[in-house]
Amino acid sequence: MSTVYELHIHGMSCKHCVQVLTQELNAISGVEVLSVDIGIARIAVDDTLRAHSMTDVLHQAVSEAGFTMTLFHECQRQA
Repeated sequence: MSTVYELHIHGMSCKHCVQVLTQELNAISGVEVLSVDIGIARIAVDDTLRAHSMTDVLHQAVSEAGFTMTLFHECQRQA
């Protein structure tokens, strides 16, 4: 089981930004990247991962890609 989250990302302006962020998010164990567009990413996070530590991991990945994440919220659950 996993939970889908929507991340609001600031600082993205082009397709290269999308590629860089996608690579960073794909590198996180337990995260499936569903979509990345300029300013927003949707990911599925394995429910066995602890939510508070995942938030820190996601903030770090977004930062390493050169952007900031200002909103992180649950959208839906999926099997």
